[in-house]
Amino acid sequence: LKFDWVDDDCTVMLDKSGAVIDEVCAFIDEAKQGTGAVLIHSVEGQSRACCIMAGVLMKRHRWSLRRSLQFLELAQPALAIRPAFLAQLAVFGYRLQASA
Repeated sequence: LKFDWVDDDCTVMLDKSGAVIDEVCAFIDEAKQGTGAVLIHSVEGQSRACCIMAGVLMKRHRWSLRRSLQFLELAQPALAIRPAFLAQLAVFGYRLQASA
C-alpha cells in the first residue's frame, strides 16, 4: 500500500469519508493475519507517517489525539507533524466521537 502524499498544507491525508484510514487499517489487519509486517514511513518519519499512525491509533483504540501523540512520541521523540495535518487529526477525532 503506497500513498504519494506531499508534505505540504494542501495534502489531505484524512479524507472526510474515512476511506484512507479504513484502507490503511484493513491493510494492517491483513498483514497481522498472515506472517507479514507493516512499515509505515515517510521521508523524515516526523510528519506524514506519524499523522497516519496517530489516525490509526485514534480509530483502533478510540484514543484522543493527545494520547495518540504522546504514545507516538515514545517511539519518535522528533515528532513534528505539520499543523495542517494536526488540524485534520483534530477533525478526525471529532468525527470519531460523533460516531461513537
